[in-house]
Amino acid sequence: MLNAGKALYIENPDLGYAHGNTPLYQMLGATYLGDGNPYTTGNVQSLTGQPGTFVAGTNYNYMFQQLPDNYVDFIGSNGGTILFRSQENYGRVICYGGTTNSYRSIYSTFNLGALRNDANTKLQLVIKY
Repeated sequence: MLNAGKALYIENPDLGYAHGNTPLYQMLGATYLGDGNPYTTGNVQSLTGQPGTFVAGTNYNYMFQQLPDNYVDFIGSNGGTILFRSQENYGRVICYGGTTNSYRSIYSTFNLGALRNDANTKLQLVIKY
């Protein structure tokens, strides 16, 4: 799909842990940095849209220390642009278009459905994506 110039949105808290060395993962423009903690310890409390990106200025709260917060990977860039960072400045969402900008991908390490609707809503984020 990506090789045909299409777009991909993928979310999975353990994608990097399970597939960090695969060709698909490389096509997401991300580097797997760590597996995160069990949900009882917690991972993602809040997320901040990064300056200079199309989500700049958006902030979300997450279901901290609840089941969706279990072992949420954190990532760095391998050519992609980090869109969201969590409260401890870990990369959590990245977008990438490949080395020749021939496709579009957004990879989220957290579950979008576990965001809390506050000043910014999940629907607003999906529209931006």
